[in-house]
Amino acid sequence: MASEITLQLNFRCINSDYDSGSISVSKQINQTAQGAHSGIIDVTATATTLSVGGVTTTGYMFLRNLDTANTVVYGSTAAGGFEYRLKPGEFALARRNPGIGQDIKTSSGTAKVQILLLQD
Repeated sequence: MASEITLQLNFRCINSDYDSGSISVSKQINQTAQGAHSGIIDVTATATTLSVGGVTTTGYMFLRNLDTANTVVYGSTAAGGFEYRLKPGEFALARRNPGIGQDIKTSSGTAKVQILLLQD
């Protein structure tokens, strides 16, 4: 098979007199091997490495902060930091570099985070 993964993005920022214009893209992507890891996890203020489940070669990662109050930060274990953040209700999609761990934690408290990790 081919084109097992479909990505679509519509992005625009309008703030007062500023208008970025609209960016709309879509892409069909081949998944080399079937596999995924998904679920809803509890994230606390103590950093933890995300489980990849049975995914052996990581591909796309989707995260959504389901919390209404706490910010979630995440980043590469290899980089030693938390480069990215998700405010309450926000989501992110990224292609992961296989073999690099992903740490995640909250700014405080506990947040539920939806995760979907696809085999490359």
